Amino acid sequence: MDIPLFVHTLEVYLTGSAYLAYIIIIGTLCSVALRFAQVRYFGKALKQIFTPESTAGIAKGKADVTPIQAFLNTLNANFGNGAVVGPAVAIFAGGPGALAWYLIIGILLMAIRYSEVYLSIYFGSKATPEHIKTGLGGPMLYLLNVPAGRFLSYLYAFFGFAMCIILGCGFQANSISTSLATTWSIPQLATAIFLLVFVVYVMLGGAHRVAQVSEKIVPFKVGLFLLATFAVLVYNYQTLWSSLVLIFTSGFGLKAFSGGAMGFTLQQVMSAGIQRTIMASEAGLGSAAIMFGATSSKSPVKDSMLAMIGTFISIMLSFIMGLSIVAAGVWNSGAQGTTLAIQAFSSVFGIYGGWVISILAATLGLGVLAAYVYIFRELFLFLTGGRFTFLLPIIYGFFTFGGALVSLGFVIDCGDIAMAIMVIINLFGIAYLLPVIRKGFLEFEKTGK
Repeated sequence: MDIPLFVHTLEVYLTGSAYLAYIIIIGTLCSVALRFAQVRYFGKALKQIFTPESTAGIAKGKADVTPIQAFLNTLNANFGNGAVVGPAVAIFAGGPGALAWYLIIGILLMAIRYSEVYLSIYFGSKATPEHIKTGLGGPMLYLLNVPAGRFLSYLYAFFGFAMCIILGCGFQANSISTSLATTWSIPQLATAIFLLVFVVYVMLGGAHRVAQVSEKIVPFKVGLFLLATFAVLVYNYQTLWSSLVLIFTSGFGLKAFSGGAMGFTLQQVMSAGIQRTIMASEAGLGSAAIMFGATSSKSPVKDSMLAMIGTFISIMLSFIMGLSIVAAGVWNSGAQGTTLAIQAFSSVFGIYGGWVISILAATLGLGVLAAYVYIFRELFLFLTGGRFTFLLPIIYGFFTFGGALVSLGFVIDCGDIAMAIMVIINLFGIAYLLPVIRKGFLEFEKTGK
């Protein structure tokens, strides 16, 4: 049996049209149940980033992080190398129109993000001492309240654990070491040693150190990303409007793609955009629910609104990256992935375009490595019942070190399969518990609390 081919076929099947339709349906149900809170309360949610509320509502002695720290941790985990490569892959697979679906599906994903974080905080506040020692929230906890909940909780945690070691640390470490070796000939072994020391340092400091690292890395990597992409957009300002027109006309099938020279059908455009948006934001994956479950917050509605802004930011950053590629005029060059992104930056930075991408890859990957330490820890503690904690830095360090040295190949497909299964399970839980989410939201609208 050709195992790599089998794994790839399974990955394609799991993330096909039925999977995308499933996500759209659940996102629509959440949006309707919440009366499109992601639109009506957008301004209020955005305000919380700049004027975070007092932590007086946080249960003393139980919280690992504050809500704003959970927000930064989540953004740190979501905003990785997928923000650079994802839009390039989407454009290659579905043309510029795929970017339009980043924004459309993003509205639905914001409602899903709200829902998963609400459930995590709501059921986290009712957690028993046994639950607390294995995590204050997350899908592992609220899935216990659905049919076959205990089985689904452990199944989710198992695939979450696999996803963490493959995509959370292995893939990110590989992206960093490959970029540094390609651009500046830095030995991969040297990068692997540095990353090993870094993740062990973060892990030994617990949730508070993860939060501290995120607070420092997130502003830097977001600022660096915006500086680089805006340089491309400003340089190509004359093509900005025509690029936006192309994105939206082709995204909605208003421009003849099917049968034309570009060769993209509307289904290809939608599929490419939707799939990459899900991967860029991680909404529905449950990672944000795990992060916010650590806050022991007494304001689940307000903190869930804060969480959904993280989805908006992740999607907008990816859209800006994609717009840079289209505006630079390289989207139809035949290149894909990182090569396509380098071509866009080379239109401004010349031979140093690869340098810019390498710096971004290293910065984004380092942030994800740090943020996933906490997610990995909670999943591990749930699976082991809070035991064998001494193995945490050993396992995470091993896969980080190994990921920086070896070619991951079809293992990436295994990570995508694990991610898809996590989303399927998590969205089932959200759909089943939607009455709980809606009740809490309607009470907030009446009382403001």
